[in-house]
Amino acid sequence: MKVNKPFAILLAYLILAFIFMSIVNSSGSYYVTYNMGRPDLLKYFNLLGSLPSFILVPLFPWFKRHMGRKGLMLGFSGVLMLGLLIMYFGNAHSVGLVMTGKLLASIGMIVTTGYMWAFETEVVNYGDWKLGKRENAIISSVCSFAVALGLALGGVVPGYFLKFIGFNASLKMQTASTLHGILTMQSLLPLIFIIAGMILFIFYPITDSSMNKMSAEIDARNKKAEQEQAVED
Repeated sequence: MKVNKPFAILLAYLILAFIFMSIVNSSGSYYVTYNMGRPDLLKYFNLLGSLPSFILVPLFPWFKRHMGRKGLMLGFSGVLMLGLLIMYFGNAHSVGLVMTGKLLASIGMIVTTGYMWAFETEVVNYGDWKLGKRENAIISSVCSFAVALGLALGGVVPGYFLKFIGFNASLKMQTASTLHGILTMQSLLPLIFIIAGMILFIFYPITDSSMNKMSAEIDARNKKAEQEQAVED
């Protein structure tokens, strides 16, 4: 049975990406409020999560041209991991170090979760080339479902994890074990899904050269079909 392998990889990655993105975004407020003890810095912490996008998004074509598809996804996943590890091993009361880790994590997340949408067009072309079916609407719909699933799963994880580590919202100061649990939720827990996503993209089969080959063969096949249709008419 013929399978659109890139599509399967993209779907799995979308689910993983929105799980780790939801966990990181949800746990940030707890980390800043309780581990750092600086709720006044939350707005700046959150700002670092979105501000770099204004610089990074226009650079996506440049990154892709110089790093390739896999290099871009794996490289910036590494940047994301580095940022989370800095936050995990660094002193939570060192504002500069924490903000550096957050900035690096945001850069990695913005690029990986932003550029992944470019793969949707690729998997459509792959399906057309490999299976002879150009299923734009179906692929788009299934991708949307994968995003919703990832957001749903990522949305419930923090709540259950906070309950597991004994978080008590009525306490101004949390226990040492709870603080370590919040740190784990903010840093190590997302790493599991990030690493799984990196492993997936190691097996992503489409490259620049194969994409050009597919496009050329699809165009030639369509042109031939048009010529045959014209002869029949």
